[in-house]
Amino acid sequence: MDFSEPDDWRQIRLEAEAFTAEHITEAMIADELSSGDGVNRPLMTAMGERGWIAPTWPEDEGRCRP
Repeated sequence: MDFSEPDDWRQIRLEAEAFTAEHITEAMIADELSSGDGVNRPLMTAMGERGWIAPTWPEDEGRCRP
């Protein structure tokens, strides 16, 4: 059985790791743990700008341009 990571998966993982390192802070984690809110607007905006939220939605229906 081959457990190696396909190249396209590797690219996705590396991009997600870089995004996380840039955008997730200790303060953000602490706030989520204390509030349980589940929504951090700056994080959601950054994800939307990358096209990671509702990527199939048309821009005129709220999708951010990547």
